Amino acid sequence: MLLIILIAGCTSARKQLLPTNNKGGYFIRYNKTTSNNITNILKISGRVFDVRTRKTISNTQLLLGCYKTITSENGEFTFRINPSNYNSIFIETNFIGYKSILTDFINTTNTNEIQIDFYLEEDDRPLINCEGMIKRKNGLTLVNLIKNELIKISFIMNSLMTNY
Repeated sequence: MLLIILIAGCTSARKQLLPTNNKGGYFIRYNKTTSNNITNILKISGRVFDVRTRKTISNTQLLLGCYKTITSENGEFTFRINPSNYNSIFIETNFIGYKSILTDFINTTNTNEIQIDFYLEEDDRPLINCEGMIKRKNGLTLVNLIKNELIKISFIMNSLMTNY
């Protein structure tokens, strides 16, 4: 009987990701303070991970309103904001090759520290570079594929013209 209680207790203590529009998600931990201990600075920090491998992701961009930061080599980030300017906030994560996460509104009252860990899902859609070309997994761009097809069509047309 004691073994069953221990197993059930461990299972219910397991953290669950807050859901997003993809398989990724995030955890939030608040450092609640009494009204006498609230400072003029709200620290929001955490790490960004790959949801499948659980490895940290460096150089991830995080947006909090007009504020922007990028994760360190260890996937860590920190924002420091004036809490009196915001009753609630939301944060968006962006990294090439991963799906973005946008948090729900996060209450910033009665706290001076919030820790958020993000878990990003790899994005299997093709990447489009700055010139508008789609990168394929085999390395060819859409433009190269079209050029190759045009060369084939041109070769066929030339063959047809010389046979007449």
